[in-house]
This record gives sequence, structure tokens and C-alpha cells, in this order.
Amino acid sequence: MPELPEMQALAERLDAALASRRLEAVAVLGFSGLKTVVPGPDDLVGRRLEGVDRRGKYLRFHFEGALTVALHLSQGGRVDLEDPPKETKPRGSVVRFSFEGPLSLLVREHGTQRKVGWWVLASGDEGPMGKLGPRSPTRRSTTCWPKVMTTATSTPCCATSVSWPASGAATPTTPSTAPGSRRSPRCGR
Repeated sequence: MPELPEMQALAERLDAALASRRLEAVAVLGFSGLKTVVPGPDDLVGRRLEGVDRRGKYLRFHFEGALTVALHLSQGGRVDLEDPPKETKPRGSVVRFSFEGPLSLLVREHGTQRKVGWWVLASGDEGPMGKLGPRSPTRRSTTCWPKVMTTATSTPCCATSVSWPASGAATPTTPSTAPGSRRSPRCGR
């Protein structure tokens, strides 16, 4: 399953390869992948791709006219840039986006489970990403301890009590990080 760093790198590479290209055709190759009806894939044809980014593990393709394609690769999804574009239907194919240039983007899935999904979203529609919660403007740290704790009343997210050592140690101890504790000092673990 692709993780966030891989999704970020993929979004950046696709943006570099496809941004500002006009979409010439959309070929739906697997009926189970498309999750929306209106707007449909044909509404994208003729529009210029403004950019590619991600939200969570969803890739987002932003087209002119405020239409967005959201793509979730699930566990076995793959994205292939085809130059020159092919017309074959490889096993596990979901959709092929043909751009001017000529260049096409093939979304396919390895394995037998068909979980790759894509949505065509109108302006203001977040689709499945509406359940992800608020957007973070910066990358969050995965550790419980903030980088700077200025007062003795600051509480890390995993602990209910904090005792500051008098010996001048850099970090406080908590019941979850005390010697012999089995709990990790990371959030939720």
C-alpha cells in the first residue's frame, strides 16, 4: 500500500509531467472504479489540467472549470505514464486519461481485489475526502512530544501526567515512557 511519502512524490511527478496539458479522451476500462455519475468523465474532455496534488492518500487532478478527479490507489493500484499512448487494455485496467502531447495516464490494479476508486468532483464537492478531517497547513510530527515545551504545565498528547526531572534532563518522564514501560511514547501506541 502506498504511504504518504510515496503519494507526495507521485503527485509531484505527475504534476511535472501533466500540468497544463489538455485532456483529449477518457477511457473507462473498469466499471467498478468510477464512483460518481454527475459530473461524468466526459465532462473533463477538452479541459486543461491545472495541477496535481494529494490530500491524505488521494491524488487530486485539478482541471480548469473547477472540476477535480480524486484517485485512491488502495492496496494494489498503479499509475503508468504512457509515451507514446497505448490502446490496449492491460489486465486490471481501471481508466486511461489521454492528454495532448501525446501522453496518457493509465490507472491499473494488480491482484484480484478491485478497490481502486476514482471520482469526478464538481466545485465545492470534496467527495470521499470530506471525511478526512481538517487540513493541516504543515507536516505533523508523529511523536507525542512537541519540539518546544516551555512550561511545566505543558502536557504531551499520550500522557495524563508529567513529572519534570530535577536532574536537568531534556525531556520529562511520564507513566508511558518511564523505565520498564511497554507503551511507546508515540501517539496512540
